[in-house]
Amino acid sequence: MLAVGTLVLALLLTLLTIDRAPAARAAETADVVSIAGWELGNFRSSNGEIVYCLEPGGRMPAGAQREPAIVTELPGFWTTSFDPTGWSGAVSSAAAGGEVIRRMNYLLSVHGGTREPRAAAAVQLAVWLVRPDPGTDAWMQHHISWAEAHGAADIVQRARALASEAVANAVPVRVEAPGALTLRADDGFRSGGLAYPSGTTSVTIAGARFSDGSTTKAIAGGAAGTVAWRVDLHAEGWERKRVVTAEGTWTRSSRQWPDSLRLHPPTVDAQQRLGAGIGPGEARADGRFEPASLEHDERFEPVLTTRVQQIDLTRDRDRFADTVTLGVAEGSNPWPWRMRKGEIEHAPVRAEGTVYGPFAQAPAETERVPDGAPVAARAELLASRGPGEYEASADSAPDESGYYVWVWRIRGERQPESVRTVGLIDPDYRFQDRFGMPEEQHRVATALRWGTRISADGLSWDRRTFRDRVTVELQHGVWLRDDAGQRIPARIRLTAYGSEQRPERRSEAPTAAPELATALVEVGGPGTVESEPMELPHGTRGWVTVQACLRQEDQDPRAVGAFEDWCDDYGVPDETAEIALPSIRTEAQARALVGDGIRDRAIVEGTVPAGTEIDFTFYLEPRAGEPKFDESWRTKRDANGALLRWTASELETLSAEARCLAQPVGRTAAISISEAGRFDSPELSARSAGTGYWVETATAPGDEPGAPRVELHRGECGLEAERTIIGAEAEELPAVVQADALPRTGAAPGWTAVGAGSALVLGAAILVLRSVRRRGGVRRRSEARPTAP
Repeated sequence: MLAVGTLVLALLLTLLTIDRAPAARAAETADVVSIAGWELGNFRSSNGEIVYCLEPGGRMPAGAQREPAIVTELPGFWTTSFDPTGWSGAVSSAAAGGEVIRRMNYLLSVHGGTREPRAAAAVQLAVWLVRPDPGTDAWMQHHISWAEAHGAADIVQRARALASEAVANAVPVRVEAPGALTLRADDGFRSGGLAYPSGTTSVTIAGARFSDGSTTKAIAGGAAGTVAWRVDLHAEGWERKRVVTAEGTWTRSSRQWPDSLRLHPPTVDAQQRLGAGIGPGEARADGRFEPASLEHDERFEPVLTTRVQQIDLTRDRDRFADTVTLGVAEGSNPWPWRMRKGEIEHAPVRAEGTVYGPFAQAPAETERVPDGAPVAARAELLASRGPGEYEASADSAPDESGYYVWVWRIRGERQPESVRTVGLIDPDYRFQDRFGMPEEQHRVATALRWGTRISADGLSWDRRTFRDRVTVELQHGVWLRDDAGQRIPARIRLTAYGSEQRPERRSEAPTAAPELATALVEVGGPGTVESEPMELPHGTRGWVTVQACLRQEDQDPRAVGAFEDWCDDYGVPDETAEIALPSIRTEAQARALVGDGIRDRAIVEGTVPAGTEIDFTFYLEPRAGEPKFDESWRTKRDANGALLRWTASELETLSAEARCLAQPVGRTAAISISEAGRFDSPELSARSAGTGYWVETATAPGDEPGAPRVELHRGECGLEAERTIIGAEAEELPAVVQADALPRTGAAPGWTAVGAGSALVLGAAILVLRSVRRRGGVRRRSEARPTAP
């Protein structure tokens, strides 16, 4: 209820000065209408004021009026009257006051000042209509009917409208409190506004302060408004509740039509009373507002969501780590905070995390943690920055492969004392996220190790296929399983590398080592598996070694990250084999004379690929000043037919190997070999004296029909065993040898006596013959030259 003080009704009179009417002067008609002889309108009182008759059917005011006075009641009257309308009879009315006087005041004040006769007539008739009485009913009905019948129906209609207007507007006004104080809180109850209605004179606040630091404020001017307030929450310590209360006082004035008139009484009692309105008045009241209050409860319900920072962890290296996002539950109060040294400080909240695992299979999401779930690590987080993200790490790193899952809890009884003792969080409050949520899971890859052995017995030029056996072991934990509970299969890539020499064992393959073949083996558990056949490229020679690697890029998309990357060593002896090729060495014919046949001999050992052929090329050593020979052992000439010879400067620019290979003078046809043995080359005819070297070349068929042959072996030019010296003629009898005999190492067979004697005789004969030739002018053989082409 509004407290209402003393009600002061001040009536503001529209006429401040009342002139006394001269005693000898009567009121006279002013603005009137004659309705078939019946005059209706207003009068001018003896003091000059426009007035109207207040008593229906009363006698005309023929005499002078007394000094006007403010009245709140009209006395009753009784009289007899007659007029040109034909009326003749008694008219009476009881005393009138209250609503009748209020409505007359309204009509006379608002409309009584008109100077238009028909309007004045309507006002006069309306004044009588708002004073109904049984004693005047007959008179009123008679005269209304007369007016309507004699051209004044509009006056009657207008009079009734004015009377209705007065009834609607001239009502008593009850002055009450202008409204209520309203409190509004902003910024988490740290500020707000106190709204007050018009007429407020003062406001007071408790539990807060106005913006200027005061708790009471005077309100001037009477207009409605709002005053700001502020609260320094948690100034002394964390608190749960805060109440802000506002009170105030008010003064209110309102415009109303008082139940009063200014009455001009006649000097003759039997004559008509005249009246004028006094206008509206003002009502004022003082009081106090009902108190308004706001209560703020800071108790809140913190919640969290989490997301692991890294799904796949490396065993014994990466720690369990989680990103925790804290906030408040739907419908909860905001997270409490306060200002300290110009910075925001939030109420601290403790959250506890537990890492469960390892599990061989990704755990299913459940509301509760399964009984007996192994605990791998724990973590604690004190959130002092309010809502937002926090990084949390557990107290250990995983040491086994498997799946791990975080579960976080917030418990009321585990909160810091400053929060727990004031009840900012309910002591019985419990929050726990679900077990097994995918975004809260870590995975530690399965660790596999293996040993390998290739089945490479008999690898050769034309037998290039082999297999590899991989024996897999599980280490440090479990073999990860899929959603169906089956072991996730791993793929191991086997890569065969080539090298010219036996490879040295090392952790990684040399960057220059060529990859010859690859194969993938899939393993679904510990044990031994054998690869599909691996075939080396045609032409592979030297050594081959296999390295086995588990890489993520080789895994099925569903298995990526489920296994540790690992490779065994490069050059493991059990993974290394040599490509068997035939070993070839040669023994050339040591000496010959120009015109003799010369040849080479190949000694072949080891495995011989099918279709192997060997040919032999003889390179005549170039010497300064000697002729140049082509590949058919014919001298070369220039365009003029002059013989071309080697020059010293030309030979000086050549390396030893290039010099040895500079002049091929003959190449034999290829011979086929199918197995190890000793093979003589076809014979070449020596066409000039000098020293030459044989180079043998072994080839095998290409990989496909019609493909070029592939060189298996090429001898080195300049070897002593490959040298043949060609003489121009025999200066002395040589030892008895067969014409096509090749030089050999070791002792020569002994001569028999007969053989020796025959040789002496034959030698003597030759000497005699040569002596005869010299004397006969025959050219020496040393001076002979090969026939020009």
